[in-house]
Amino acid sequence: MLLKTVWRMLKICLWVMRMIRAIIFDFGGVCFYPGNTNQIIKEALFNSNFPKMKILLLLLDFRKRKLIKEAVKEFNSGLIDDKSFWKKIKKITKYDFDEREIKENIISLNKPINRVMHIIKRLKKKYKVGLLTNNNSWLDEINQRYNFYQYFDVVVNSFDVKISKPSEKIYKITLKRLSVKPDEVVFIDDKKENVVAAIRVGMKAIHYKNPEKLIKELRSFGVEV
Repeated sequence: MLLKTVWRMLKICLWVMRMIRAIIFDFGGVCFYPGNTNQIIKEALFNSNFPKMKILLLLLDFRKRKLIKEAVKEFNSGLIDDKSFWKKIKKITKYDFDEREIKENIISLNKPINRVMHIIKRLKKKYKVGLLTNNNSWLDEINQRYNFYQYFDVVVNSFDVKISKPSEKIYKITLKRLSVKPDEVVFIDDKKENVVAAIRVGMKAIHYKNPEKLIKELRSFGVEV
């Protein structure tokens, strides 16, 4: 009886291992840090010539913060271009700042999480690896600095497809480009709502916390890492 149970469990484990064909990663907060958009904008402003008092007043103004967040969401969804985005931000802040300086600061703040990138390199030897991110046209410029696209078979940016997570459509686009079924995929994101959406589509999913926990959770799905 015990041997039958062990054999059944072994077959289940082998079946799960055969099932996983692809791993899809989020960008900010998983592959690169920082992941919090508000934190990036705040740091970028403080590192610029933007008047510090204006920054403090802006941070205290809930309405303006909300408007900035909405503008970022529109930009990341590809609903507005770079020029329109800065026009909106200047209108909200009522300050004619040098957008090139702020943009450079934002791009420079993005740094790879080396331990996760190392995991991705190892996974790519045995699995298809995708990147699914709510981002904008600046992602290509970050790639020019770090050349991380080479580690992914597919890169799906919300700016390009005009849809953002947690919309089910963007997950399905990624699956189609990877030529895999939902139950053959493990999806990784640091935002719970995006993880829940992936599960709803039929994927296995991990709510990312840190590289060590990520390895354990990947292995629990039968992923060799």
